[in-house]
Amino acid sequence: MTGFINHHVILTDKEQEIAVQALDFFYRYFKGTVDADDFEQGRLAAREYGHESINDLATKIATSN
Repeated sequence: MTGFINHHVILTDKEQEIAVQALDFFYRYFKGTVDADDFEQGRLAAREYGHESINDLATKIATSN
């Protein structure tokens, strides 16, 4: 039997926006519906949020308990 661990992370509004946009992009990427404009929008979003904010969010989620 596989055990499950629930992780609860409190996100700011900005962090939630980053997470939702990233998940939406990867969903469309793996579904095969991403086009060149989507990559440009992703680059613009990364600039808007800042690369450090995205990295900080990934670390926050990865180290949550």
